[in-house]
Amino acid sequence: ALYGLYVIRVLGVTPALYGVLVTAGGVGALLGAFVAGRMVRRFGTGRVLIAAMLFSAVLSLLTPLASGPHIVVYAMLFMGQLMSDFGLEIYFISEVSLLQTLVPEQSLGKASGSMRFLIEGMIPVGAILAGILGTTWGMRPTLLAGCAGFCLAALWLMFSPLRTMYT
Repeated sequence: ALYGLYVIRVLGVTPALYGVLVTAGGVGALLGAFVAGRMVRRFGTGRVLIAAMLFSAVLSLLTPLASGPHIVVYAMLFMGQLMSDFGLEIYFISEVSLLQTLVPEQSLGKASGSMRFLIEGMIPVGAILAGILGTTWGMRPTLLAGCAGFCLAALWLMFSPLRTMYT
């Protein structure tokens, strides 16, 4: 919810460049979709889920940490979008593959629908919370807090049974 406001209002990105940044995220996601299957076959689902989440979490920090000359800021934002969305797409594809592996076929629709509801149902809650925190703390600290939560999610996965899962 804060990304567009932050990059345009705080970092001074033009709307046209904002469109380029969002497009970079789409390109990164497309590239991630192309390599996800090969990565899972080579390293296993668990390792790929952990690595993709950690990769995306760390690279998401480029957005709130972007500062300095305009070219440096733009490069940090571009790489953050491109590479973080690359990792996220690998994570999302691997997550669905894991669900399809673990859940019996007759329950797959219910499990998938429940998972999507829980994940996507949090988006409006997160948007409201981001708006409140962005107003009280400021946009950069709120984005840093979101990145910290993202990193904690990656840490959670590192200590889960996923690390030994090779399917």
